[in-house]
Amino acid sequence: MKKVMILVVSVVLLIVGGYFTMEYLKQKEKEEKFWKAQEARVEKYIHYNIQDVKSITFKEHSVSPMGVPRLKGYINNNEELDFIAYISTTENFEDDFTRSGELGKLI
Repeated sequence: MKKVMILVVSVVLLIVGGYFTMEYLKQKEKEEKFWKAQEARVEKYIHYNIQDVKSITFKEHSVSPMGVPRLKGYINNNEELDFIAYISTTENFEDDFTRSGELGKLI
């Protein structure tokens, strides 16, 4: 009787663990799609507003302590031309863009 109870509890724990693992993976996939979409929007914004852009490198995506997602990166393989793009509460990047002084000269 004791072995059956241990077996049943083990099976239930495996099923619950599998369920939570699948939910975690779905959430990660959803986050990855979000960041890829925002990177594409930021790239489009940069190409439209800044002259002589050859490459864009994203080095970090994070969420600020206030809950605002942000992308950090630089252009033309020059880390002095860095930027931070904030994704506001409209769920997509619009135009909240902070840039270095060097990058400001290119605009």
